[in-house]
Amino acid sequence: MFITNFGPSMNFAFPCVNKIVTPVGLIPIPLFNLSMNCFSVPTVFNIFVGGLPAHNILTITPFSNGSEIAAPTGGLISNMFCSATRNVFGSFKVFYGGAPVTRWLDPTVQNGFIPNSVGATLTMTNLKQMALT
Repeated sequence: MFITNFGPSMNFAFPCVNKIVTPVGLIPIPLFNLSMNCFSVPTVFNIFVGGLPAHNILTITPFSNGSEIAAPTGGLISNMFCSATRNVFGSFKVFYGGAPVTRWLDPTVQNGFIPNSVGATLTMTNLKQMALT
């Protein structure tokens, strides 16, 4: 799999079940959740993949999109909306900055530190470096 970096790749999760306010009360509605890796907080400053800083499993994207209509109440599990995204798994043998690197199609947890949805990194930004383990 290709190693992720701070290029414009997208993490996608569905369903992200959120509580929507209606005239009859709160109703859980499944929505999608998107986050972009280019908005992540860097954790590896000295290793570059494709000219951009590399990601590892400690990299966190502080916000995501898709649950804005659930603004006052948030997600069914996390009670948050537009919250953090992070990777759950990485490479078992390749480490950058003391933590496993993250790769294309690795699973993500999105919309909160107590995750409201599980997704994956769907697009890649690097076409040269791979971690096959």
